[in-house]
Amino acid sequence: MTRSSFPTNYDSTKIDLIKNHPLQNSLLKKFLTKPKITNYYSFIKVNNLFYSKTELIEQIRLLNRAKRFDYLDLSPLPMGYQIQFEYHAIKRWNERISTPILPQQLQLLLQQIYFMGRIKISKDGWGFIDQDILLGYRCKKDTFIIQTFLGRTSLVPHLANYPSLLRFNQIQKDRINLRIPTRILHRQKLPLIPREILCFQGDYQKYQLEEYTYHNNHQTNGTLYLITIKPLKKDFQTPPIRKIIDIDNPYIPMLTRKILYILYKKGHKDFISRHVIFNKPEKVGRLLAKSSSFFLK
Repeated sequence: MTRSSFPTNYDSTKIDLIKNHPLQNSLLKKFLTKPKITNYYSFIKVNNLFYSKTELIEQIRLLNRAKRFDYLDLSPLPMGYQIQFEYHAIKRWNERISTPILPQQLQLLLQQIYFMGRIKISKDGWGFIDQDILLGYRCKKDTFIIQTFLGRTSLVPHLANYPSLLRFNQIQKDRINLRIPTRILHRQKLPLIPREILCFQGDYQKYQLEEYTYHNNHQTNGTLYLITIKPLKKDFQTPPIRKIIDIDNPYIPMLTRKILYILYKKGHKDFISRHVIFNKPEKVGRLLAKSSSFFLK
């Protein structure tokens, strides 16, 4: 029997059986495998900004593109630094990067971004946050001091090739206007911060699950996940796989048993029920046939 051959009420009837049957958890656990948890991190919300679901998906996709982009001669800022910024930097952030933010909010934001490895630097005193926000810096012992923010490459594309821009300015004695109109500045989002990150692994792959929340029309919070999958052994030929998991949409290609286990522990049993029925209808049918005399043929 294939997915397309089910009666229209087949899916909902099976889900009701899974929910109400005494072996509910036993049935679902047939599709789960417990992974090894390797790390867990929680993060602090910087401001009271709430994303809609559409906005959050777009922000996650932008972050994904930044993670895939490999800028020549840039490397992640090594761990072990304290992040500080000069007064000039906070002023430039509020003029060129986003709506005004307090110094303590920017400090918290930068520290968390740094912890996630999203600050990449050159040896020449400049670098990027998420391959978008261009900054100038200096180091003093174990302190990374941001001196200025030049702008966003998404708003000023010339900044994407900063070394060439510097050479052009020196030769032509010209300057690019980096000021951003207020109406555009107010539409810019702060760099995306997850609610939490959970790292786990199996025999052959390692996973990083980032959890994000959004505000829906009913004034309640919804959840999206970004899962990153990498080979357990270093393999520079195999790029990471990144997927957005929308808890409201279980009708996606089959997730691994270890990912489903984590989602099960987070309480998303209804998602898993619909997901496995969509992807493994024959197996669900066999399990229900064994455990229930009410199996729908």
